[in-house]
Amino acid sequence: MVWPFVIVVGAVVLSFVVMRYRAAHGGPSMTSAELVGRLERNDCLVLDVRSADEYSSGHIPGARNVPHHQVARRLEELKSYRDKDIAVCCEVGLRAHMARKVLAKAGFEHVYHLTGDMAGWRREGLPLHTGATP
Repeated sequence: MVWPFVIVVGAVVLSFVVMRYRAAHGGPSMTSAELVGRLERNDCLVLDVRSADEYSSGHIPGARNVPHHQVARRLEELKSYRDKDIAVCCEVGLRAHMARKVLAKAGFEHVYHLTGDMAGWRREGLPLHTGATP
């Protein structure tokens, strides 16, 4: 009967360690609450770097989809955001981290990683739009 408790505690501790590591090594981040406020003021681009199919199945309202493996070759279409705040997200963080690094290397100075990514956004019950980019 102790094993389920040990597994749950282990999972919680591991999640905490991963979040702390990401915060320390993943660059600046933005919480979903901060992003909601920024979206209400229309002063932040949300860059969703998941695949087109993942994006179509549910994305943050107003988010722009550029799959992570296309970010480097699509920098020209993002150049108008070079001096603006960009919140990058994927499903759980790995692709967002890679895209953030590409953007930073290209001179984008205000790139934030959305804490919790899309998995966290859904867990919090925040609004989603479905379908492709208009």
